[in-house]
Amino acid sequence: MSSREQMLALGGGLSIIVGSDGTCPQSTEAVRANGPGSVRIFPTWRPGEGLSEEALGLGFRFGVIVRNRDPRPRRLQLTVDWQIPQPHPRRVFDFLYALVAGAADWQMIHGTWDFPVARFCLSLPPGDSWLGLNPRYNLADLDAFITRLKQRRHHDLTIRVAGHSGQGRPIPILIIGDPGRSKHQALICARAHPYESGGSYALEAMVDFLLGDAAATLRCRYAVHVLPMLNPDGVYNGLSRLTDLRGANLNLVHTKMDPAHDSIQAVIKEVRPAIMIDLHQFLERDRDDVRSTDASFLARLAQKLPDQSHVAKRWNLVKWELGSIPEEQLNWSQHMAREYGGWGLLFELPWFGRTAHDMRTLGAALVQAVFATHTERTES
Repeated sequence: MSSREQMLALGGGLSIIVGSDGTCPQSTEAVRANGPGSVRIFPTWRPGEGLSEEALGLGFRFGVIVRNRDPRPRRLQLTVDWQIPQPHPRRVFDFLYALVAGAADWQMIHGTWDFPVARFCLSLPPGDSWLGLNPRYNLADLDAFITRLKQRRHHDLTIRVAGHSGQGRPIPILIIGDPGRSKHQALICARAHPYESGGSYALEAMVDFLLGDAAATLRCRYAVHVLPMLNPDGVYNGLSRLTDLRGANLNLVHTKMDPAHDSIQAVIKEVRPAIMIDLHQFLERDRDDVRSTDASFLARLAQKLPDQSHVAKRWNLVKWELGSIPEEQLNWSQHMAREYGGWGLLFELPWFGRTAHDMRTLGAALVQAVFATHTERTES
């Protein structure tokens, strides 16, 4: 165990581990053993008074490790108490994702919902299993991705550090193509909000496509700057939306002062992107959103968006009206469109009903659709 990890034994060979990279809650103070193989967890617990979705009952983050030391599978009775203050149609957390020991992919598991509590009964094999509202993508997963990219030694890839977070964690930037020779600059980013791990899976697939042979011509036309982890502090510390309990919302242009926010602003100012893909994840179950300030671009893009009926979802297109957006609510995609005249796209890609493979497949399809649409608009 790391120095931060905390373990609570449940009996029967099972233990809950929290306090590590990306777990939520971060303390066993929010974990109560109810008897052998039974536990109640309070994921919106925080060590102090938080703002926004870091306040008690308002968060969307849940992720713990369950360790089975028994050589046989053991049954876990899991109760997740969200402490939600009042019912809300989008706050029905009657499912979770599990990556059980030895499994290759995350599996969505249905439970029962009795506001504000979800209950699950799981059989867990020996070893460590991850359970969460979303599939995990923490800083260790990002490090593994960057290590894999470095090992490729791709001639069109540069990796450097764009800045550091408030707690000193690096904010990496990947540069695909040659910014000095490319006709257009593009920006892709994810994880402004820590709980939105779907964006990380989609982004990995986007990068893999952009470095592949099929994108060789695209790399000559575009230099693509990628910020894969805007909020490393929030991700590591198990937060939902902010950089700290009362920190910055990195999706907004105007927020509390924060070094990570300064790094994002500096990259956008330097790159001046012609197109921006900002990856998010909301709680809707039956739709994916794509939002932009340009109705014509949205209409063209809609013709290329991949069908998602196999995961029971439809595309919802939203056009922002820049003139009606209050300054304090301005996000980076809107800011980029207003300041540099480019096309800013914000995607909301929920996990519900998807596997990690589904999310990666979607990411690869989306990046192709976006750049094909942009090429048509600018080359025609």
